[in-house]
Amino acid sequence: NAWGRLLHRVFGVGDQAIAIVLATYFLGLGVGSYVGGLYAERLRRPAFAYGVLEIAIAIFAAVSAFTPSIFLSAYGSLGAALGENSLVWIRFGIAAVMLLPPTLMMGATLPFLVRAAARENEEWTRSATYLYVLNTLGAVFGAAASGFYLIPSLGTRITLFVAAAASVFAALIVFLFFGRREEAHGDNVATTAAGAAKETSDPTGPDVRPEFPLIAPLLAASAGALALSAEILWTRILRTIVQGTTQAFAAMLVSFLLGIALGSLLAERFGRGRRALFVFGIAQVLAALLTAIAIYFTPEIPRLLVLIHGEPSVVPHQAWVILLASFILLFPLALALGTSIPLLFRIEGELDDANAGRHAGRVLAANTMGGLFGALFVGFIAIPAPWGGIENSLITIIGLHLLLATIALSGAVDRRFGARVTALSAPFALFTLILLAQPSLELPYLLHAASQPVAATVEGRTLKTPRLAFYEEGRSTTVTILDHGPHLQLLNDGRPESGINFGSTPFGAQLVGLGGLPALFSKERGTALIIGLGGGHTARLALDGGYEKMIAIELEEGVDRAARHLYEARAAARQEESLYPIDDPRAELIIDDARARLTLLPEGSLDAVVSQPSHPWLAGSSALYTLEFFRQVASRLRDGGVFSLWLNRFRIDLAAIRDVTRTLLEVFPSARLFIMNDESVLFIATKGESRLDSPLPERFEETEALRASFESVGIGALPELLARHELSGDGLRAFAEKGAIILDDQPVLELRLQRIRPGQGVSDREIADAFESLPFMSAEDLNALEAETIRSLFRAKIERAAYNQKEIDRIELTLSESTIDAESRAYIEGAIAEARGLLDDAVKAYHRSDLIEARAARARIKGDTLPTEEWLALLNDEEAEEAIRREAIEALLRREPALLLREGLNLSGPLGERARLYAEGACPALLSAGMPVEARSVALFDRYLECLGELDPSVDPRSNETEGIDESEKGRLEAERRRALETLRNEAMEHRSALRRGIAHQAYEKALGARRGGSPRAAEHLLKDALAHQPAHRFAAIQLMEILVAEQRHAEAELVLRRSLHYTSLLPEKDARMIRVAARRLGLRPPGDLDALEDAAAEVEVDEVTGAVRTSTP
Repeated sequence: NAWGRLLHRVFGVGDQAIAIVLATYFLGLGVGSYVGGLYAERLRRPAFAYGVLEIAIAIFAAVSAFTPSIFLSAYGSLGAALGENSLVWIRFGIAAVMLLPPTLMMGATLPFLVRAAARENEEWTRSATYLYVLNTLGAVFGAAASGFYLIPSLGTRITLFVAAAASVFAALIVFLFFGRREEAHGDNVATTAAGAAKETSDPTGPDVRPEFPLIAPLLAASAGALALSAEILWTRILRTIVQGTTQAFAAMLVSFLLGIALGSLLAERFGRGRRALFVFGIAQVLAALLTAIAIYFTPEIPRLLVLIHGEPSVVPHQAWVILLASFILLFPLALALGTSIPLLFRIEGELDDANAGRHAGRVLAANTMGGLFGALFVGFIAIPAPWGGIENSLITIIGLHLLLATIALSGAVDRRFGARVTALSAPFALFTLILLAQPSLELPYLLHAASQPVAATVEGRTLKTPRLAFYEEGRSTTVTILDHGPHLQLLNDGRPESGINFGSTPFGAQLVGLGGLPALFSKERGTALIIGLGGGHTARLALDGGYEKMIAIELEEGVDRAARHLYEARAAARQEESLYPIDDPRAELIIDDARARLTLLPEGSLDAVVSQPSHPWLAGSSALYTLEFFRQVASRLRDGGVFSLWLNRFRIDLAAIRDVTRTLLEVFPSARLFIMNDESVLFIATKGESRLDSPLPERFEETEALRASFESVGIGALPELLARHELSGDGLRAFAEKGAIILDDQPVLELRLQRIRPGQGVSDREIADAFESLPFMSAEDLNALEAETIRSLFRAKIERAAYNQKEIDRIELTLSESTIDAESRAYIEGAIAEARGLLDDAVKAYHRSDLIEARAARARIKGDTLPTEEWLALLNDEEAEEAIRREAIEALLRREPALLLREGLNLSGPLGERARLYAEGACPALLSAGMPVEARSVALFDRYLECLGELDPSVDPRSNETEGIDESEKGRLEAERRRALETLRNEAMEHRSALRRGIAHQAYEKALGARRGGSPRAAEHLLKDALAHQPAHRFAAIQLMEILVAEQRHAEAELVLRRSLHYTSLLPEKDARMIRVAARRLGLRPPGDLDALEDAAAEVEVDEVTGAVRTSTP
């Protein structure tokens, strides 16, 4: 575990790197076991030799704790000098230097100990089994201690020191137990060893046994291959369900190794007195059956997890739950697999009861090398192959278990025909039955269960899942795309990674910021490096941002094909050309580990690095948030280069965000923090000085493709982008002050996040509390911007604050530290007062500024009380925005439409054109143009309805054409006109009502935000606005009554109550009943209320309306 982490720092966690580490480790163990077995018989004091090996291992372990930086430097130098084709040999060479010496010694220790124990007990197979069990239990303890405590709490280096101390302790135990006996029996031992060596080296002697048969080593190799293959496959399956955390890997390893150890004891206990080869065959049959049962039971694991930890989440965060799930699935199978080694020891012993070390070493070596072959074949060939896959590989393993059973049973039974036929046919018949039963993992269901835990618990494997648009089992992960109709979702081992929409917005604001901001901040736009391809969106944005070259690094090759499918599906749906970034001639895709590739790049060769690692609680991902990684990034960036870093806000706490920030600031002092949405935070870190005045404004305007992406997520101007800026400079440092530095040696981030409930995250309120006393932008940054940009920035920031008073306080604090001009300051102060609900103060502040923005804001507040000339002045101002021009037109439509004919007024747009038409031609002109739906104006619909009311259905507009028609026909035509006019009037009233409802709904939603943000005064004004446009809005009435009662304004609350009951009198009874229920709870007495039976549904709805606000209102 610890050595693996050290090597991952050097050449990463890519497929090739993992294969090399695994191959080197198993190769050392296998060769060590074989060579150790050969030499064990020749040693005079094998126990002493064992102790020497353990001490040597301890020394190597302790020294290796200081070697990663040396190997990293060698890897970078050699890789850069020798080129791409030499990487595999460089990695193997480094792994060999680091792993082969200790693993060779580790492999030899057990044969030495078996030889030492056999001298005390002639039945060497029993002592060999018990030593094997103790060795496996030690591995269980080591996996549990390192995975659950040592590495998370003390770090990798201390873990290696503890492991070294354990090796020394083992050596001392053996010295004490065997040392004196070896000295006492030294001469006899020497004679025995010499005799054994002679027998071994002189095969022509008269008493020598024939050459040992290879049945045990062959069976050992086969059993090892199947066992390690099964472990790899079940690890992939469980990782899909519980996610690939360090805790999950430790739990799987503990469950598997514990089963192996106890299975060995069972074989020793119940296998005595029976032919070992026969028992081995029966164990293989059991392994096949248990594998089939596990396949069938696997789809029930999501349901079981929910029931075990009692939370509506398939993904557990408690270590014991993960351990229990792993134990249920893996332990029974591991029990059957664990019988192999003791039985194979006995098979060897039945042929020769001497040469214990040699036999044990040969069995262990064959088993280890078979395990190496199985792990590599399944992980790198069988799973990703078109004919393979996880489920097919498990079915194949069942067949191979039964094939081994057939071989073992046929060799163990007597030569009677019936016994032979049974031994040959029974496993085949069982395999046929298993195939007919068609056990299935239901992988599509497993991949979808985490997103619908409640439905998965209730419906289980029958849960209807979205259509799989793409499915590929790769070397490291299973990549899928779910078809949700208007959008596709890309998942990696069941975890949402990316997706694409078929509408005008292909992806969200967080990706636009992550991939787009570097192009706006970097000094040069030469080469950009993208860590994690995902859906390809950040790579697309880098190219759209104008970089001359883009390098994308991805661990799993299947992600590339899935991302391509996303872009091609969108292009087909929209009938346009695919813009998949890897097809761009400027793009290069590398399948490897990001840190390993960064090591090979020359220093100062990059202009941007965009890091979007998969969720940081996963094993390996947290390595992209450490101090060492940030230093590596900084060394590869040119001066003025930018590092863009994504960090989730789900399954995380505020302390973790502080830690990442503190770590980043150690390397990039000029970092900035952006919040683009409620799912993540973005860090934009510049190597060197970071400014907002250059090149940001010019780049935003000139990079059209990139600006279009920002516009697609509602960021149409630079101030709207800067409104997402939350911290920089001293403010960011103050936020990070209490954070800890994250180091490679101790994965504190990874382990902390693993313990957090999946549904838990950092809310907007927590962010507001943490940033409360910190300006969102430094005075230096503000002063570098133009005054107009600053005003727009503050306005956008206030709008994003959504009446949250802590956010408003931050905005006011930021303003107090700026040196903006007086008129701009007055305008911003007015906007702040308006956001607090202090409308009188806002009007006073706006009066101190002659800016068009201030005049428009003042007009909006004063509304119908604003003099007509001021509305005309706003319409006459070319700088007035469309929203205030609409309000001015509506105000004039209600007052004096003829004034709209004045020259110089800006009457563009559907509303302006219709208003001018009405001013010029009155009702006939307005009616002849048709219903003004596209104008979306309540005032214009009021005029339109007035015009309809002036029409007389008894007057035929075509009177000249109807002369000579009899009276009955005229009556019929008049009736038709009346019906048509009534239909038109109803349709117009419905359109007007819809507009009023929309305005009321917007005001109501803002009011809820104001209440949650601690601004009851602003909420009051907004609720009154909602009721002015929709008097029967019962929810707005209840909220308003709550505010008024809380401020002891009972008379006003009762007035609201009476008005609401009046306007809801024509609505269903339950609407009025809801208002009465809410009024009684507030201590108000509804008019004519006789404490009638309260409706239960009304009670529930009132709770839904008021409860959420109450619980979140200070």
